[in-house]
Amino acid sequence: MMGFFVIFLNVVHWLFPVPYKLRFIKSMQRDNVQICPSCGAKAPVQAAFCPSCSHNLKRNAQKRRVDPLEGMILDQKYHLIKKIGEGGMAKVYKAEHVFLRELRAIKMIKRPDHRRETQYGRFLREARLARKVSAISPHVIRIDDFGYDQKQGVYYYSMELLKGESLREILRKPPYYLTPERTAQLAAQICSAMSIGHEEGMVHRDLKPDNIFLTSYNGQPDFVKILDFGLAKPLDPDEPDFTEVGKVVGTPEYMSPEQCRGPTPDERVRGISHVDGRADLYSLGIVMYQCLAGRAPFTLNGEPTPQNFLKLMSRQISEKPVPLLSIRKNIPPGLAEVVKKALKKNPERRFQSMRDMQTAVMNAMPDIHYPFLPEAEKSDKRSSALSLNRTLRKQTPPAVARFQLQLDPELDY
Repeated sequence: MMGFFVIFLNVVHWLFPVPYKLRFIKSMQRDNVQICPSCGAKAPVQAAFCPSCSHNLKRNAQKRRVDPLEGMILDQKYHLIKKIGEGGMAKVYKAEHVFLRELRAIKMIKRPDHRRETQYGRFLREARLARKVSAISPHVIRIDDFGYDQKQGVYYYSMELLKGESLREILRKPPYYLTPERTAQLAAQICSAMSIGHEEGMVHRDLKPDNIFLTSYNGQPDFVKILDFGLAKPLDPDEPDFTEVGKVVGTPEYMSPEQCRGPTPDERVRGISHVDGRADLYSLGIVMYQCLAGRAPFTLNGEPTPQNFLKLMSRQISEKPVPLLSIRKNIPPGLAEVVKKALKKNPERRFQSMRDMQTAVMNAMPDIHYPFLPEAEKSDKRSSALSLNRTLRKQTPPAVARFQLQLDPELDY
């Protein structure tokens, strides 16, 4: 019977033009069957493989799948062309402004949440903080607009559409690491951007290769743009904080020990934050370590389960990373020392500002060109010891016994 059906399909293939074939296939789909594109056999619509030739039917379905919002007009002014990114809380689309005919990137909340006020507040704060810092630093992605689409029921903001690739994508290609010179150039730019962010009263809390984008500027490559301020935290105590006390937020491979440890009992009672700008400094140290060594100092072992995240974060608290020079011998010792100091478990023993770390990076690699830094930053190689816009208090020694893991379900770990 199956052989007769295949012969019948072949006759249809030769006797009827394409529109009739498409109608025939669609009618078959309405009858809860699908046609194998390889041999033409009929298979149940839920089948993963063709019963006749074992062709993977799901793979073809995935190729045909289109995001439902592609092609729509958002808030009567943005034509969504293509989805270009997706995280735990939001999706990003390439879009065109209907009236200005300019390309933009649109980030929107992926799904409405019963905690709408918290979700909206966090999303709006992300846009405000990024816009505030980008007005001062060219190394932070520029935010143009914020709005709400009533038809879709989603908040969104528009930002500049970047051409290039993330540091994560670069590190996934052989040889999986960067030269010391390139690492120093990128680190100096990141320090420049984050120092302004700290001085403006915010901590990023999720600095990692995914959120470091490399584009070109005036024809020169490796111009850094910092992305995704979704976990950014204002240092001003008068600003609302949408992270519950004791909640762990961030990406475990790049989180500082104080982020992993959580607040002390005293900090919980007083309702004060246990994280300041030095947490970003630690995260940058991990990024530099990965750029130089080809891997992060602490990685997830096994499946992404809460238990394995707990083990990874416990290592961030108590375990020393393998020395860089034991992994690659050609790393300049001065640059390795910069990374080593940035990865100190006690915040008091790290650099005390991004300006200090930037100075140390440039002192360790004085003979290379830093094309994207202001002349004032290039000439000032003295330790500035700028404050982080708050009084840096003495941290209590990290204790694994007090650590509790509470993953935020909104976030993409």
